[in-house]
Amino acid sequence: MSARARIGAWAALAAALMLGAPAASAPPQTAPQTAPQTAPQPIARPAAAAATSARTPVRAPTQPLARTPGMAQPQARPAVQSPSLVTGLLAGREATPNTARAEPDTAPGLALMGEAGLTGRVGFAVIDIATGEMLTAHDAARAFPPASTAKAITAAYALEVLGPEHRFVTELRADGPIKDGALRGALALVGGGDPDLDSDDLADLLRQAAGAGLREAKGGLLADGRALPQIARIDPEQPEEVAYNPSIGGLNLNYNRALFEWKIERGAPVLSMRAAARRTNPAVSAVSIAVAAPGAPVLTRRDAPDGTEMWEVAAGALRRDGQRWLPVRRPDLYAADALRALGPDFGIALPAPRQGVASGAMTAIARHESPELRDIIRGMLRWSTNLTAEALGLAAAQAEGAAPRDLDASAGRMAQWMIRRAGLRAQAGLELHNHSGLDARSRISPAQMAAFLRAAAIGPETGGGATMVAPGGRLAANANPGGLAPLPRAAAYGAPGVAAGVRHDAKTPRGELYALLREAPMGSGKDAPPKGVRAVAKTGTLLFVRGLAGYLDTASGRRVAFAIYAEDLERRAALTDFTSDRSATAWAGRARVMERRLLNAWARRF
Repeated sequence: MSARARIGAWAALAAALMLGAPAASAPPQTAPQTAPQTAPQPIARPAAAAATSARTPVRAPTQPLARTPGMAQPQARPAVQSPSLVTGLLAGREATPNTARAEPDTAPGLALMGEAGLTGRVGFAVIDIATGEMLTAHDAARAFPPASTAKAITAAYALEVLGPEHRFVTELRADGPIKDGALRGALALVGGGDPDLDSDDLADLLRQAAGAGLREAKGGLLADGRALPQIARIDPEQPEEVAYNPSIGGLNLNYNRALFEWKIERGAPVLSMRAAARRTNPAVSAVSIAVAAPGAPVLTRRDAPDGTEMWEVAAGALRRDGQRWLPVRRPDLYAADALRALGPDFGIALPAPRQGVASGAMTAIARHESPELRDIIRGMLRWSTNLTAEALGLAAAQAEGAAPRDLDASAGRMAQWMIRRAGLRAQAGLELHNHSGLDARSRISPAQMAAFLRAAAIGPETGGGATMVAPGGRLAANANPGGLAPLPRAAAYGAPGVAAGVRHDAKTPRGELYALLREAPMGSGKDAPPKGVRAVAKTGTLLFVRGLAGYLDTASGRRVAFAIYAEDLERRAALTDFTSDRSATAWAGRARVMERRLLNAWARRF
């Protein structure tokens, strides 16, 4: 099973659960073979990874939990700013407009921005990959929240540092020999930071352990998640109960989410927590849930003295049968508890787990390898899984020799790598607080993002090359004071060689990021782009924040790197509910229309 198919299944169900979509009727199943909602047809998993059987979907929820009402009506839209070029692109300064060429290049984009009817601010930058020419720009030096477009940076970072064929390893290790089926020492589940590990993979580990003769672990079950630092949640400002904001660690399972199910039997709700995957659906005790006392909030969580996580839910939210993902805050214990729950299916009795450290003297009796990194990244970019981005960023930072204690430190390391990779001389407003973009504090300018994407396309530079060119083909006056280092010219994107002064890292084939990004919709019918036009990009969405960054193949045969950002942080600051807001949804819809129209205009013009 590929990472793309697996993440697709999880994401499709997560979307239905969070948005309260109607449930699809589940096919007849034999317990415990419930699993997440199906995704697009899976691609084959690499040969080194175990094959899996056909999947059956988990039923989506029929009754979403209650939400807080949205915010007030939107404010009046401010006037669109006048055209401007960017000279001190990355030093945070606007250039004096080149009146001879600025109007024709920038005005069409401004008109489309005005038609979109967005409040707040919009900025964009388009750079020719082969030449480094800035074809058009507006507010390209302004710093915007990148949202999930930050995952494109994380993808390139992990590909270059870890390598596209990298695999994460999870093992079962035994302390001592197995005699007559019994292990007198401890059994350790040792994580390697795999963001793709699920309950089906735990079942495969148990199958191997049973083949090695294991029937009982008398010395205890250890959960060792030291491979990555334990991060309580990605964004502390997000609501506690949202599943897209889980904990991160070296031992992750099912994207660190548990499936909360409720059924109404004889007028009373029956609740359960499960570590649901495609083939396996074990009930777990490391995460529990109960009906709250009258008057309590819809969902609350606390840690019990024994290490278990305890959720409580308001009875009024459980009117009909349903399901919902909830985040896990102690993922190592959750994973080991799911292993324990699956043990009897393989004739293995395991005790309740505890956190521990696997000693170097332990022997591996079972081993699971993740899909290749490029497949994991393809799924992350397709489904925008936050946990995957954070785990990859942390792993890459560690592989560089850092020892980050939190996401701020790890993301700061990635930002410095980005500065070197794109040849940016100064940080100039670039600020990354995590690897997924789930944080409204992070900042990046359209010019920085477009320059980075261009650098990712042509390979790392070692010096030399051409300076940034302003719209219209003229060298921008004072374009580089502390902002943008010379960018190397390539004969053409994807050509056999690159210009002098450019070194390509053999681990990361040129164009790898382009190949992994998802195709961006550009309209159909009368709005369809010209023949041969194609865009691949990463989207980013927070409430009143929107981004799109990637590559565009134009009608003339050019390939360009682009970044489009929009935000209305004033309206975001006024929100009272960060789980949903109708006005924010409408705002994002207008931003998406603007993005498609800008791409179509650029495809024809350039």
